[in-house]
Amino acid sequence: MSSRPRAVVVGGSVGGLFAANLLRSTGWDVVVFERSAGDLASRGTGIGASEALFAVMRRIGVRLDPSIGIPVRSRLCLDRGGNVIAEVPSGDITTAWARIYRSLKAALPAERCHFNRAVKRVDQDAHRVTAELTDGSRVTGDLLIAADGLG
Repeated sequence: MSSRPRAVVVGGSVGGLFAANLLRSTGWDVVVFERSAGDLASRGTGIGASEALFAVMRRIGVRLDPSIGIPVRSRLCLDRGGNVIAEVPSGDITTAWARIYRSLKAALPAERCHFNRAVKRVDQDAHRVTAELTDGSRVTGDLLIAADGLG
């Protein structure tokens, strides 16, 4: 039995993987449960990538830099007719959501991520939280992160 605190993360998309990796980087034992059966990389589209994102990724041991995306020099504001009414300068970078997702997923040991494992219910007492999965198994931790998107 580990003396490290344990976090149970429900949801294996970007939010859950960020939480899992950040907790792991501070010494937590982390386990992730995702109800979908496989890789979620095809579910996202574009995502803004800022220096703050790169800093968090470096903190968890993932080395990304602006070369993973394309620079956005400006944003166009259109009226209802599609005419440009303003151009706002931007220094942002846009990348594929899948690049962030796959980097976060790869940063966790495979045995810490469980796909096709849905959580049915959650119980807690004064000291622990227990997630019951739809297959009847149970997992206990000190903290539960609910990162299951709209669910």
